[in-house]
Amino acid sequence: MAQLFALKASNDLAKRDKDLQEAKALEEKASALRGQAAKVAADAIESAETAAKQVGRNIMEKALEDAQNLETQANKVESRAAAVNAKAKVAMAQAMKAQSSASKAVEDLFTANAAK
Repeated sequence: MAQLFALKASNDLAKRDKDLQEAKALEEKASALRGQAAKVAADAIESAETAAKQVGRNIMEKALEDAQNLETQANKVESRAAAVNAKAKVAMAQAMKAQSSASKAVEDLFTANAAK
């Protein structure tokens, strides 16, 4: 009977040692998985930051391009406005000259009629 108890105790101890080894192996595996999970999370954060930076850079480049295009358009419109303004000044000068000529012609007519 003592041998049975000793055998049972020996088997229980062996089983306990096996369970402890298995538990230790599982703990190590869990620790490794936690490390991998932390790396995956860190990589995901880094990827998100990189993507956000790239998107921001793309938005800024597009905005800069749009601003340059608007500046070019503004310069063209300004040039056209200057040309129209110059034409308007010429037209105004011609109109004033024509008005002056017409006034002189009317004055000459009055003077000629008054002399008769």
